Amino acid sequence: MKFIYALMALTVFTAPACAADNMTALPADAITSEFVTNTGDNAGTVQITEHGDHLLLKFDLSNLTAGVHAIHIHEKGDCSPIGDKAFTNTGGHFNPTGADHGILNTKGMHAGDLPNFYAHAGGTAKFDVFAHGLSLNNADTPNLLDTDGSAFVIHNAADDYKSGPAGDAGPRIACATVK
Repeated sequence: MKFIYALMALTVFTAPACAADNMTALPADAITSEFVTNTGDNAGTVQITEHGDHLLLKFDLSNLTAGVHAIHIHEKGDCSPIGDKAFTNTGGHFNPTGADHGILNTKGMHAGDLPNFYAHAGGTAKFDVFAHGLSLNNADTPNLLDTDGSAFVIHNAADDYKSGPAGDAGPRIACATVK
């Protein structure tokens, strides 16, 4: 049953190319964070809105390599440095409960685990994710806007959803701070 809840907790809706026409307007309290690649180029945005006990994350990404990529929430809002060891200042995955990594991990997953996504041949991706049990700044719920912020990090390859610390997802290729 825990596994079913874990899958329900991170629901992804990948959208076709016409998704921009079908997306609903975001509330005025939405936060938008911009992604930067490990070479310093713009890589799109994530819009974050809080809805009760979960966050709605709306990704609109660009300048990525085609294929499947992992994305995780990291514990610190510092997307430096750029280059070969990109984004190491983001720290580990956002994990306020000390859980193991991986949606398919038999011991459960941690709060920074998000589902893989697919970037099209042009390097773009648009998708939504519901992250349950997280908030922007509610003191009673693990929140992304704590004293040092947090970050979204995109990896070069897919997360295998079970091995630590990052699901064998390869180098960090894009990052967006949440502060």
